[in-house]
Amino acid sequence: MLAGVLRICDLASMAGSLGLAALVTFWGIRGLPVSELLAFRLGPMELGLVLVLLLLWHLGFAAFDVYHPGQALLGQRRLADVVKATALNAVFVLALSPLLGLGVAATLLAPLFCILASAGAVSSRLLLRLAVRHLGNGPRKVLIVGTSPRALRFAARIEQDPDSHTKVIGFVDDAWPGITDFQEAGGHVVCDQKNFASFVRDTVVDEVLITLPPSVLRKPGSTVLAACQEHGIRVRFLTSILKDLTLNALEGRGVDDAFLVTFANGTVEGWPMVAKRVLDVSMSLLLLVVTAPLFLVTALLVGVTSRGPVFFSQERRGLNKRGFPMYKFRTMVPGAEEKLPQLRPLNEAGGPVFKLKNDPRITPIGRILRVLSIDELPQLVNVLKGEMSLVGPRPLPDTDVEGFEQDRHWRRFSVTPGLTGLWQVNGRSSIPFEEWMELDLKYIDEWSLRLDLEILAKTGSAVLRGHGAE
Repeated sequence: MLAGVLRICDLASMAGSLGLAALVTFWGIRGLPVSELLAFRLGPMELGLVLVLLLLWHLGFAAFDVYHPGQALLGQRRLADVVKATALNAVFVLALSPLLGLGVAATLLAPLFCILASAGAVSSRLLLRLAVRHLGNGPRKVLIVGTSPRALRFAARIEQDPDSHTKVIGFVDDAWPGITDFQEAGGHVVCDQKNFASFVRDTVVDEVLITLPPSVLRKPGSTVLAACQEHGIRVRFLTSILKDLTLNALEGRGVDDAFLVTFANGTVEGWPMVAKRVLDVSMSLLLLVVTAPLFLVTALLVGVTSRGPVFFSQERRGLNKRGFPMYKFRTMVPGAEEKLPQLRPLNEAGGPVFKLKNDPRITPIGRILRVLSIDELPQLVNVLKGEMSLVGPRPLPDTDVEGFEQDRHWRRFSVTPGLTGLWQVNGRSSIPFEEWMELDLKYIDEWSLRLDLEILAKTGSAVLRGHGAE
């Protein structure tokens, strides 16, 4: 996904740099009248050449591998590659200058373009690095299966790379003669293969890197692959068997003397997720502006009609079981959570979740807010922060998650939780727990931008009808 954003930024930077360089060259240096600059229009041939330049620029950047997974952001070793790529693109501009009608001016325009384009490419990487570190979900957490020297070397390489934004949380392996040397070399074994499923159930794991041969994973007692599939954890295999093959059907790349192949059973990556995030940010910003008066009125009503804070924050589980504070307008009396154990016997919902239609803890104004789903509006801030999405499985509190009895239910954490989802447009709290979980898994398996838009369109009518509201 990050590489896709960088591609867009680089193409925009190249086009903008060419325009600015042309402006400086023809107006600032050659003294061309402003009226002539404003009257300039690109004809069909010039537009075609610009499109050719865009393609050449993209190929130029790709040739220097500046979109390499895990190394796309700016690091010292990538700085030279970015500058070389923009210099190559300046050569393309110089080569096509006769067709663009630039003539001798291209000798001034090309180096200026190179300087501006390099500054733009470097700046975009610096800004994206800051965004990833401060607006994302923290470092990507990797669990490595295998304790060979190669596994330890690969872990060191990941953690020493300033661009990877990745943290190795530990190693998984059964006892073998070399494991003592591995631990003495600094390797931290968190569990064996038999207890792998239990470990990932309670730990934030974004991906699993397997360095063991497939034959070892098929031994009795190994639950690694099955647990990854149940939980929707992305799996990468580090193998030397495939390093000399060209695999177009798999996501793979060479790494030193091996080949890294990826299998995903949860959220997808790439352009669709970029588009989903753009939709989340733009829509949440728009809705926050549009509903600002409603925020103010609701805050006043909550504050005036009952004691306690206006907003309520509760720890929920997000992407890959990350904890985050989910925001709501307060709809219950103060100390409502402490009263929950007394009400548990009256639970009207199946499974681990708690639902009580006439919950005595809900305030009169809170009941209205819940029926209209106005209490959920502050979660637009969670969406803006990247902790939630507009559409996805609902984030659950720890008490509900701890009651999961089937590992396949944990796969709902392989995608970012949502403000609304299939549960919302199919009955909300009126649907049984098992059906709720099935809808979450169906959403993950069938996800598309079109599905998100359909759910968003249906959510409004479901809320207005109050269908299935608490």
